[in-house]
Amino acid sequence: MTFDEPNKLVVEGVFRYTRNPMYLGFVISLLGLFLLLGANELSLGVVVLFVLVSDRWYIRFEERMMFEKFREQYQAYCRNVRRWM
Repeated sequence: MTFDEPNKLVVEGVFRYTRNPMYLGFVISLLGLFLLLGANELSLGVVVLFVLVSDRWYIRFEERMMFEKFREQYQAYCRNVRRWM
């Protein structure tokens, strides 16, 4: 989320495919780095840790805030668009 209070739920563009394009982009970048570093256990661990922390802490916090702000509109959006992809 940005530092400003959201006033409109964006459901177009990349948001039609994923509710969290920024986190998805980070994961794709980390996977690329994982491959560049020779696909070792440490680099894979970094990717897995990022996904777990993002999914279980950051994204859930942000989704709770979005639900409080947009209620039914956000609930319908969540039914139609997956968290990651």
